[in-house]
Amino acid sequence: MPDNLMGEDKSTASKTQAGYVRWLIGEAPKFKSFLELGPDVGLVTSEVVRRTIPQRVSLVEPNLAIHEELRSNTGSVEDIEIVQYLAEVKNTSFDLVIGIHVFDHLLDPLADIRNLGSMSRADSYLGIVVHNEGSLLRRLIGVRWPPFCLQHPQLYNPKSLRAMLHAGGWELERVGKSTNYFHLNHIAQMALGVLGLPKSLAKLIPRVETPINLGNMIALAKKK
Repeated sequence: MPDNLMGEDKSTASKTQAGYVRWLIGEAPKFKSFLELGPDVGLVTSEVVRRTIPQRVSLVEPNLAIHEELRSNTGSVEDIEIVQYLAEVKNTSFDLVIGIHVFDHLLDPLADIRNLGSMSRADSYLGIVVHNEGSLLRRLIGVRWPPFCLQHPQLYNPKSLRAMLHAGGWELERVGKSTNYFHLNHIAQMALGVLGLPKSLAKLIPRVETPINLGNMIALAKKK
């Protein structure tokens, strides 16, 4: 499979991922051990490593085709493991776990949330970005909302996310709207596709980079 940058430039996608990290950890102290689920090419991981300098990093990425690029983007971490599945992770006692657009895809997210708790230290943090089925964009688009697809067996809103985290041993500390960076012509192309109109019309839109909210939410939880 190719990377999951949604057809955008790596530099533009990096702004989105760096924004996630700033929102989730801010000026947090250094983390000793970090786990990311579905890191893709490692844009979030590289930002976490740059900000917190963890001693150990574990990355769970099923897509073998991008493992080489993922490893090259993780910086100079001495103890790092990249595996396909969570069950293969050898490191334990994580201070920070992050999953960006991962929990939408899980068949049994509550079991996975509990499992992550067993692998994490006391007072550890869990950062999540997921689609928000209660967002204004979803209500405006209705059934044409792109996250309504077979690849997303789970969809959340702030209330359901809080309930799942609580049942899994985590307390939701804060939740907000996440921001993505895209070029205007790329946004137009996606919108035209949703509306069933010719994507070629996007050529009339300038290629200007801009922040936009796509009806996603970002959340930070702490282990109970």
